[in-house]
Amino acid sequence: MISSIARAFRARPAVKTIATRALFEHHAPPRILAPRFFSTTNPQSFQPTVPAEITRDVAESIQDTTLFYLRHGISNQRLLSLSNDTESPLVHKWQRMMEIYLSTQVFVISGLGYPGDERGLETYTRHLAEFMQHKCDDEERDSYKKVGQETWQELLATAFDLDTDNIQTLSIVDARNIMHKVSSKMQEPDVLMKIQKECAKLPHNPDIELELTQKHMVLQTIIVNDVYMGGSPSLVESCGFGSGEKGYAYLQCVMAEFESDPLIAQYAGAAMARIWEAAGLDMNSIQNAGNIRVPGGTP
Repeated sequence: MISSIARAFRARPAVKTIATRALFEHHAPPRILAPRFFSTTNPQSFQPTVPAEITRDVAESIQDTTLFYLRHGISNQRLLSLSNDTESPLVHKWQRMMEIYLSTQVFVISGLGYPGDERGLETYTRHLAEFMQHKCDDEERDSYKKVGQETWQELLATAFDLDTDNIQTLSIVDARNIMHKVSSKMQEPDVLMKIQKECAKLPHNPDIELELTQKHMVLQTIIVNDVYMGGSPSLVESCGFGSGEKGYAYLQCVMAEFESDPLIAQYAGAAMARIWEAAGLDMNSIQNAGNIRVPGGTP
């Protein structure tokens, strides 16, 4: 999506990577301390139980609480601080935004008994997928997706200081046309050659996760700067979203609604296969690193 392309590269909790490992080492949620005068038992003797499944009430509460912290909590303060950063490259700002989102989600689910690390996110993500697939009707699934889109827009609007009144509404036809443009440009020979050359410059590393993370950064940088933002006018400008990082963020905001469309997913999949091949990564690497995402996609 833009989002499919985008989502194919965003840090996602389903797998382990250097990127997510660093996130939990440096942006882990604060531990909840239990002073002795709060309890007559030794706090170290208590071991929380991981939920066996997600219920409807829990799923709704996690979504609502995460959105609450992004709007009103320390997460909001961090996003506002990020919005004032005019020096960092767009890719770096995007990564920091995702770190804020993921650490917020970890904080929320840890209060329910999930481990406060990537294992907890992985388990929660699996439970949520099972719940959405087996225990929701179409109306309920649409409701959860709507809150997810609202959360995504809140995240982007705060991090990039967007005017929510200027967020466009697209038809499915327009969204498909945009994704077709993105997919086509990603597969242009010049883009693929640049990916191949930049990845070839990376030193060989026996650590597969580290190699994947390094190539991920190359892909992110080229796709953002050459595909979305390169040229005059840029692809983002030609699609009517304005220039610079705000134009890019506006585009990502509106495209999230269509990420599950089959044709958009097909366009994205075709482009993803080509750029991963250019980077020297096979499809198994894509499956094993589903958390690598170019800026974009709903949380």
